[in-house]
Amino acid sequence: MISSSMDIRPITRGLAFYTIIAGAITVGCVYFLTYSGLYTVVAAGVGLLLVILGGAASITTGPTFVEGADEAAISGTMTEENQFHPSPADFDTRTVLLFYGLGLVLWSVLVLTFFRSGLQ
Repeated sequence: MISSSMDIRPITRGLAFYTIIAGAITVGCVYFLTYSGLYTVVAAGVGLLLVILGGAASITTGPTFVEGADEAAISGTMTEENQFHPSPADFDTRTVLLFYGLGLVLWSVLVLTFFRSGLQ
């Protein structure tokens, strides 16, 4: 359940940048440089691979964060600083792989669907 104090703006900015802008630029460059359906399918495959790698990456937390977490959660003294609030400049590799891979898949499917007559 999402708490009311959770700010999703950083996540939406990261999603917008990596999925919409970076994915569109990459697939657009592939399309306009090659006009090849094969390379566009390869871009979609690479995007799918990035999504899989991003989802399979393990999350590690340091021992200093974990040591007092149970006691703080029980006593109710967990502060706002200990919650995870990612900023777009601070995304971990896993999140970047997921967002960018989704962008590659999305834009490749759109190019294959709408520009099919212009592909070789």
